[in-house]
Amino acid sequence: MVKKFLTKRRHGIWYVVTTHEDGRRTFKSTGTRDRLAAEDILGEGSNLREASTPTLVRFMDEILAYTGATFAHATMQLYRDSLRALLGVFGDMPIDGITARHVDRYKTTRVQRVKPITVNKELSTLRAAFNIAVRWGYLEKNPFVGVKKLVVPETPPAFFTREELQRLEEGTRGHWIHDVIVLGINTGMRAGELTSLTWESIDFERRVIRLMNSNDFRTKTGRGRVIPCNARACDLLVERKLREEDYVLTMGGRQIKKNWLSSAFRKAARRVGIREELHFHSLRHTFASWLVQDGVSLYQVARLLGHSDVKTTEVYAHLQPETMHDVVARL
Repeated sequence: MVKKFLTKRRHGIWYVVTTHEDGRRTFKSTGTRDRLAAEDILGEGSNLREASTPTLVRFMDEILAYTGATFAHATMQLYRDSLRALLGVFGDMPIDGITARHVDRYKTTRVQRVKPITVNKELSTLRAAFNIAVRWGYLEKNPFVGVKKLVVPETPPAFFTREELQRLEEGTRGHWIHDVIVLGINTGMRAGELTSLTWESIDFERRVIRLMNSNDFRTKTGRGRVIPCNARACDLLVERKLREEDYVLTMGGRQIKKNWLSSAFRKAARRVGIREELHFHSLRHTFASWLVQDGVSLYQVARLLGHSDVKTTEVYAHLQPETMHDVVARL
């Protein structure tokens, strides 16, 4: 016997759940947050949106399940936040009803609430999400393709001076975050890579860290990489190994949570008078900036950072203008 009932999904939209004789369950959106209106639709059996073209809520559920299994957690969060923002502007509409005009309206609405650079990140993420919708057969055309991004003034990433970093290291000595800072500045690793680092990734003989994807961890790009360790990083790893803990970097023997790291870093940095624009990710920018200033090629820096496209690394190109003098001298 086929049974139908209502269920309220996230964002408050009511869905009609149909339990079929073979045990399968299908979901159809009523498109309303009003319980009484949803009950009327349930009774009539009409005005239900067919599952062949999902609404934003259902599409978001599917996308998050896919990205959660395919990409790093931080990437999945980008998809989640961007789709939530789109849902906040247009509600739970069918995704095949979204046009280029909707996208332009989305831009003008969002830029009144968040910074232009945030809007551009959301547009890039939504374009990627709707590319998946095209691949899945939900759409024939991606409405986010060809949409112009907002103009954002070029601002090179902020990085530490050597005096600032020395002050930060001295000010955190004896605190669990000290070793995280030291390994971060000497390897250029991301926060999630540092907090998830286990001893299986450390090759003491070859003096490298092998970042590989596992059931519990995925790199941001989905690709593993090998990070060479300098003397400072090696000394730290040798010392940490003596503690016989599961994770390389810990807080009281426990794995460090990323939100703990951000909060502790911010407090430590302000305590020793570090500029407010510098945050934990600035250690990664500093790693790259200092290497470029010392004459290391952008290609090599991109390899060390794990950038999938060297264009991402070009944000540091302004730090080596003197290398161009040899080029123009050939004229």
